[in-house]
Amino acid sequence: MRFKVEDIEWSNTGGDRTRYFKDAQGVTKATLSYTNIKKAYTFITDFFVNPFEKGQGIGTKAYQLFENFLKSEGVKEIELVAGDPSFSEQKSEQAENFWFKMGFRPVREGRGRVGTRKFKKQI
Repeated sequence: MRFKVEDIEWSNTGGDRTRYFKDAQGVTKATLSYTNIKKAYTFITDFFVNPFEKGQGIGTKAYQLFENFLKSEGVKEIELVAGDPSFSEQKSEQAENFWFKMGFRPVREGRGRVGTRKFKKQI
């Protein structure tokens, strides 16, 4: 699948952005929000794939495009927090498995007190 990528700054501080991954018809298939790109590090604040599109490789493709973009900007490390207090354990495990597949590793073993886990990757 080919994506048209739109990068929109949404913070008045100039550091927070969202990338929209759209198909040829302009339909958003995935979004990824991030911050701190001006340093050699960035933090993924949110990643969303349209629930009707899951299981089709859209998340993997969108993330790979994003990582390539970060490399071109000189970023060396990415961090994120997987899971959400509102997620079921199954949903948290699905999120963690996705990030493992993308090469991320937990910063420490076990989940935090709200069912989340911090991940990191060197690129």
